[in-house]
Amino acid sequence: YSCNATNNLVSQQVTISSTAEIIVNMPVELQISPMNSTVNETDEVEYTCVAVGLPAPSFIWSTPQQPNLSVQDNLNIINTETPLDGAILVRSVLRFGSIQDTDANLYTCTASNTPRDTIQTDFASFQ
Repeated sequence: YSCNATNNLVSQQVTISSTAEIIVNMPVELQISPMNSTVNETDEVEYTCVAVGLPAPSFIWSTPQQPNLSVQDNLNIINTETPLDGAILVRSVLRFGSIQDTDANLYTCTASNTPRDTIQTDFASFQ
């Protein structure tokens, strides 16, 4: 939006302009795949969590024992952003290089895009 103001009462015409942009936040929509899986030890395993929103959603991967998973020797988290119809699509991949029996757990993907706790959570587990 823009606003122009003109003053014709002074000896010289004065015009002042100002512009403002309005950004409408969009709540997060979340998808995760696969939901559950059975894998063999040493398999490579990926869980993908996709969220769309504005501002861009951020992710936290967790387990009941670890509220915020981080990159480790066998675990990698990759996030990518893509503009999509006035919003931002963010893909977060939780990747295990070589699954071990100690990795069997309930994994949670949480996406959030506002400080007012607009959060959705889905679960994935493997045995």
